[in-house]
Amino acid sequence: MKYYFVWALIESNVKGCGIAYGKDNNNKDCWNIVTWSDPKGEIPFIYNLKERIDKYNTSTAKFMRHHVYNRFLSRFKNQMLCLFITFIFNAFLHGFYGAYYITILVIMAPCSEQMKCLHRLYKNKISERYFKHIYSVI
Repeated sequence: MKYYFVWALIESNVKGCGIAYGKDNNNKDCWNIVTWSDPKGEIPFIYNLKERIDKYNTSTAKFMRHHVYNRFLSRFKNQMLCLFITFIFNAFLHGFYGAYYITILVIMAPCSEQMKCLHRLYKNKISERYFKHIYSVI
């Protein structure tokens, strides 16, 4: 949470310079092409680890998902290996501080358990109406 103000400040500067201006999928003008955070104020209330990662630093999360995770997933077909490689690459981009690598080791266990629970729920074919609520609780 302590970097949220910095991301909001950078995002306002980027929008002020016009860098975030572009067209969305419907070819309409929009100013949110570049975003660093989701300012809806729900970050402290998210219990799902994946959603927290996706909303906390959105541009880095999208970059890592599309350019690192998906590329390794198409090559290796092992989600846990690809997730681990993505976290290592993310820590490498942030620098060589030991805390980043310790954080990766701490986050990998809940992420792996969430992925296993998700696959079990998909196998049981729970209806999509209840799926999000059950998954959020898990």
